[in-house]
Amino acid sequence: MTNQDIAGGQMHQDTGSIESESVGHEWERFLDDSRQFGSFYTSLIGSLTGQENLDENLLPSLNTQELHATGQVILATVLEFQEHQHLKVQEQAMTARGMLLQAFDETLLPNDTTQYRIEEVRTGIYFIFISPDLYQRLGGAGAQARTVMPRNGVAFVMVREKGSSVNDRYYKENIPHETQHLVRFALRKNDLWTTEEKSETWKRGFGTFRDELIARLVSDGHMSAYSIRGEEITEEIRAILDQTLQTNDMLEELENLRRETAILQKEDLILMVFQSNNFNALQSNIERMTRCTVV
Repeated sequence: MTNQDIAGGQMHQDTGSIESESVGHEWERFLDDSRQFGSFYTSLIGSLTGQENLDENLLPSLNTQELHATGQVILATVLEFQEHQHLKVQEQAMTARGMLLQAFDETLLPNDTTQYRIEEVRTGIYFIFISPDLYQRLGGAGAQARTVMPRNGVAFVMVREKGSSVNDRYYKENIPHETQHLVRFALRKNDLWTTEEKSETWKRGFGTFRDELIARLVSDGHMSAYSIRGEEITEEIRAILDQTLQTNDMLEELENLRRETAILQKEDLILMVFQSNNFNALQSNIERMTRCTVV
């Protein structure tokens, strides 16, 4: 199995879609796989935020050889990413200010270091808590937290300070959400976050959509996502935005069914998203999950 097979959604079919064989046993098996993978992945994200410890029983319990291999590769890649980050910070004696200077001009950063502080919540996982005024000056308006991923630097999450620890309920959704973006960054750097789309722009659009959707699933956020924002609307961009809207409409239908039937948890949907390597594959997976939920 290649790296592309793992991250590109080819563990079942080359197209990434979940082909319907029979609605009974096949559905039960896939639902069981989805629940176990979702539990593993959500526990991994939670452990990286410092909010919980990784349940070491979840990885061995993954049912199939493919899923177990996928989980092993994800875990090994994340651990390598953590160690690399930690060593770089230690070697450079990097402070919160030094970390921020990777992404922001020094004229934006006050010498008053009481306006920002750093926490290494897990080895190599860094959160910088920033005063509300400075956070807004650094472009954080509209979000409680955001991920910063400097090229060849140390990735970190900047968080609007609220005078509380990362475990406060205030951060319950934002911190896991942004931590998923760090994991995507780690997987992508090791070629484990691939897409198969029509062009580089389509690949970028779907890659963003998939990452954002998983981030919302692991943080119990709204079940929708975005793809491309703030760019000139070309014919290609408009087509991507139309596909994004169509996919979100399908997700809304699935979310309504999920709430009505109480069969699925949001984390049960992570596997179908992770296995999709383009919009068409994801839509096929959503359709299959919707039909099974109705049944």
